[in-house]
Amino acid sequence: EQALQHLCPEGSVTATAVVQLGSPVHVLSTLSGRGALLVVGANNRSRVANALTGSVVGKLLRHSRTPVMLVPPASEATAFERVILHMDPSRATTASLRWAHEEAARHHCPLEVITVADSTGPSNTNPDDASRDLRRLVTFIDQQAVLAHSHPIRVRLMTGRPSEVLCQEAGPQDLLIVQNHRARGPLRSLRATLAEKVAQSARCSLAVLPEGF
Repeated sequence: EQALQHLCPEGSVTATAVVQLGSPVHVLSTLSGRGALLVVGANNRSRVANALTGSVVGKLLRHSRTPVMLVPPASEATAFERVILHMDPSRATTASLRWAHEEAARHHCPLEVITVADSTGPSNTNPDDASRDLRRLVTFIDQQAVLAHSHPIRVRLMTGRPSEVLCQEAGPQDLLIVQNHRARGPLRSLRATLAEKVAQSARCSLAVLPEGF
């Protein structure tokens, strides 16, 4: 409670200390079901273990019904310089764009929407498909006229391995937002999602939106 009083001066934000017994994943998931955002501190050890199904952070990323924000160790950012939203054109949702838009407006910073054409491995995306995906994403955002007019949105196409591109692009003062899409096919429970891969290496605060958000 003393720490909360120091971090949250009177009148700035309402903070309450709660201590509960039980499974951390169950308790946090239950509490977060009542709010809009679950914030978790990510230490160095948890960042390495994020992709493991047995870790608390990994389970929260996979199963939370609300957005989860991971704050990196020793983060001193009090305001974000950019909000970066990764969007897959085939899975773009109005809710995820609106959530990112509200964060950018709240922090008075630019919003960048990035789609990454995977140029590695068997999922290699050819240039024609990448250009088509970019046009598809731009069209989708243009259809959200109210959002685009109230706060500028920059759309970018990048190439490479998605997790690596996003981690390299987002700096310590940025907020990176990705949507959680569960792995498909056999052994899917052992395969890390894009969100989990990014969580291992991101230098900035990372917000993970639940699947279907």
